[in-house]
Amino acid sequence: MPRAPSSTCQEEGRRHPAAIGSLALASRSRFEVANPGKLSMRRIRLCGLDEIPDPGARGFRVTCSSGALDIFVVRVDGHVRAYVNRCPHRGTPLDWEPDQFLDPETTEIVCATHGARFRPSDGACLVGPCRGRGLDPVPVETESDVLYYREGES
Repeated sequence: MPRAPSSTCQEEGRRHPAAIGSLALASRSRFEVANPGKLSMRRIRLCGLDEIPDPGARGFRVTCSSGALDIFVVRVDGHVRAYVNRCPHRGTPLDWEPDQFLDPETTEIVCATHGARFRPSDGACLVGPCRGRGLDPVPVETESDVLYYREGES
């Protein structure tokens, strides 16, 4: 069942001559805006940093020529990391509600399916059946207090 949109996003970026196909970004289950050119964008604007609380997290859907990718960005102590929104044990989404990825103390990422806990700084599984594995990182960068997904590097 699709989830309600968790955020609004805009496209921004540079064309990358080595990339082929279209690239789009949509807020989770909201809409997709395709780049009509044959070249993909180099990066996509996700949101302003001030739109993610510290500590906090926010989910996004990035769509490129290879398909849709649900990701989330976690911000703790001024550090920003992004991961694929998928439990390494069951393959299910981590959030139990849109943008709800952290425990009540906002110190660890928690899987909604079985309660596995992950360290925000590197995605390592600390407790649960996925111990020894971790979350898949997603390349993001910040510039002028804006967060971008770096296309083609995940």
